[in-house]
Amino acid sequence: MKVVMKSTCLLYLVLLAVEQNAAEEILEGCEYNNLERTYSCINITTSFPHQFYGNYHLRCVNCNIPKFTEGTFDFNNNLETFNVSYSKINIISRRSFSRLTSVQFIYLNNNEIREIAENAFSGAKQLYELHLEHNHLKRLRPKFLNELGTISINLSFNRLEEIADKSFVGVSNVLFLDLSNNKIEKMRRHSFEGLDMLELLNLSNNKICFLPLGVFSSLKVLKNLDLSNNKLNSFGLGVFSGLTSLNTINLANNSLPYFDGEFLLSLENLQTLDISGNGIYYFDTFAIPENSPSLKSLKLDGNIFSCNNLKNMVRYFKKSNIRIESSVEIYEVQNIFGIVCTEAEIKANISYKKFFALAEGESKGIRKIC
Repeated sequence: MKVVMKSTCLLYLVLLAVEQNAAEEILEGCEYNNLERTYSCINITTSFPHQFYGNYHLRCVNCNIPKFTEGTFDFNNNLETFNVSYSKINIISRRSFSRLTSVQFIYLNNNEIREIAENAFSGAKQLYELHLEHNHLKRLRPKFLNELGTISINLSFNRLEEIADKSFVGVSNVLFLDLSNNKIEKMRRHSFEGLDMLELLNLSNNKICFLPLGVFSSLKVLKNLDLSNNKLNSFGLGVFSGLTSLNTINLANNSLPYFDGEFLLSLENLQTLDISGNGIYYFDTFAIPENSPSLKSLKLDGNIFSCNNLKNMVRYFKKSNIRIESSVEIYEVQNIFGIVCTEAEIKANISYKKFFALAEGESKGIRKIC
């Protein structure tokens, strides 16, 4: 019995040694961490080592690859993750990722990317996530995502100034697109053409002041649209036409002076609306549920209310089964649900800062009665 056990242990050690030796021969040029199932390729400047890459993860460490081309990684592989973030990449050429036919995650974030060629991601059809955030992109070349299949694209924290017509034509299966924290001022009629399956679009923290009619008309299944922290002050009637599946829209922290909700007429399934932080001084309370009977939740804080108007508004919305919410609840001045109001009637458009100072002054003047 002891002889059998010793033989079994010896055979196991021999097999383990053979496997390790084979791995060392295969992975010459890249270190492999068995626990993390990750190849760490160090100090790559032009191309990766010619070797076998299995169905694991690859991470570039201390790399400096100014121009990523089709020859930079030109090997058959079954990689799940391809991470070349922090690799000082400036330019991505045509078909640079054509060999990554099975990859699920591509990380190109935190580089210095200024230019992406047409068909740069051609061949990568199985992606879940494409990360291009924290780069230096000022524009998107039409068809730069041509023949790419991915669920999520992150282009946040770049330097994009506009979204040209047909920027996303050729990409398929995209459900989530993040364009937040750029410098976008302009969008075109066909900016989002080709994103037929998109469900979430994040355009927050840009410089958008105008939405062209029809810009969202191709987004038939979009469910969530975030336009918060821009410079929007009005909407053309029908600007949201085509968004037949939209149930959440965030318009917080823009520059809307008044609100009657007419633009909501085309949003048949809208349930959640955030218009907080706009400094709105005129509300047509009765028109809001009439224009959007499906509405269930409304964020109102950061706007300008007299207490009488706010009380009447809350009562009416309760009858209409619309829940009033607040993003920033302030309780040290007169409020309802943390939404600030003043006893003084507001008859002109004033800044929120001036309005809040008025509310603070009124609250300090309230006499204590014991």
